[in-house]
Amino acid sequence: MLRAGTWHLKERMNSKNFYITLFFILTCFRLLIIPIGTNDLAVWISDGLHILNTLSISRVDLYSLHPNLEFIYPARFSNIIFGAIYKLFDFQGVAIFLRLWIFAAIFLIYKGSQKNNFQWNEKNFVILSLSTIGITLFLDRPACFAVLLAIYIFPFFEKSSLKLKEVILLFSLFILWNNLHSSFFIILPIILYKFLISVYKKKEILNSFKIGTIFFLSIWFTPEGENILHYVYQTITTSKNRNILEWSNVFKFAYPQTSILLLLIFLFIIYRFYQLKKIKKLIYSPLFPLLFLGLGNIRNAIWLFLIAPYLLTKYDLWYKSDNKFFVNKKLNLFIIISLSFSIIYISPWIHLNKKNNFGFGTDSPIMATKVILKKTIRQKIFNQWEVGSYLTLKQTNPIYIDTRNIIYNQSIYDEYIKILNCTSTCARFLNKYNFTTVILRKEKWPLINYLKTNWTKAFEDKDFILFFK
Repeated sequence: MLRAGTWHLKERMNSKNFYITLFFILTCFRLLIIPIGTNDLAVWISDGLHILNTLSISRVDLYSLHPNLEFIYPARFSNIIFGAIYKLFDFQGVAIFLRLWIFAAIFLIYKGSQKNNFQWNEKNFVILSLSTIGITLFLDRPACFAVLLAIYIFPFFEKSSLKLKEVILLFSLFILWNNLHSSFFIILPIILYKFLISVYKKKEILNSFKIGTIFFLSIWFTPEGENILHYVYQTITTSKNRNILEWSNVFKFAYPQTSILLLLIFLFIIYRFYQLKKIKKLIYSPLFPLLFLGLGNIRNAIWLFLIAPYLLTKYDLWYKSDNKFFVNKKLNLFIIISLSFSIIYISPWIHLNKKNNFGFGTDSPIMATKVILKKTIRQKIFNQWEVGSYLTLKQTNPIYIDTRNIIYNQSIYDEYIKILNCTSTCARFLNKYNFTTVILRKEKWPLINYLKTNWTKAFEDKDFILFFK
């Protein structure tokens, strides 16, 4: 009996080590194969470099040809960090920093999940892996900072009261949160929901009010102060109005794999709470709204993935060690390995067929920009909005648009769409701004057909095409 018990314990330890090793191999592999996304990152680096070089914050756009565009952005501290790292280590340094930051967040999630008698088995491994893989969906943007901070902030909402030391700590974390990302509408629903629940339950009302007050006071410790409210509102409404894919809800399946993964995690959380008769505890949790924020738009998917393991741990919902998919061990092993190496592909940003996976993806017009730089005369550039960010960093000619939706009003964006889709009116649009350079993705825009006939093609590769007048 002793030998049998010892053998069983040894088998469980070997199984645990196998799952832990595979979990971190998948995490590291996933973070390494995602190419650097410069759509958002490059323009924030540009702003960070400007702040470091001039020791001042510009509230007017410095990069586009549109005059006097207001540039309100509270999270300048993240830009300064990006700019400083870029100065020393270029894009690769920034990418490594952000991947290490996300890895640290995933490690904290792993450590947190080991509480409440967590057992490493097939089901728990898959659930934890799916959740942490989902956190890597949107890398190379200031939102990465919020992920790690959220792990420290969210547990405060579950507390029934806060001591003075905790109040000071939470206030400091909120200041960091607002200066590194400004995810105002992530925190606000939690605060409001906690307050409503406390009123309904007739307890912890003062504590809920205290957390809300701490958060609103922290807003004034950003460069923009109360303007942060206007910034956040404009960001959400502008992006929604322009039908940007990552702002679409999960049911539109703009990114099918991501939508399916989101729905699976959401339904599983609901199912486990219902199965163990703890659904009321889920509804009373202040973090309950975050489940629906992930469904509201793909951009917020990260929050659903982030709180899934937290809720499973806090309310003891992980499966126990005797739960298996199938009795056959070889079949279990096959399923685990197959599933592991398939879930790492669930992302709109992964391009495994690229030679330079860890470096640049297809959103960086590297060679086309080098051709632009060879021209010594001043140029005015019409560009697709996704590549504008990279152009702000790598050259000094004024561009038409970039991914900062907040600064470009609707009339500019509407004109941008008209230019891309122009046929007989192309010359009128292009002459309005005296454009001398056009850089576009190789997509089916009518403008490309016009330029092929009337302008000079200066460069073309599999992703981009560049024209000079």
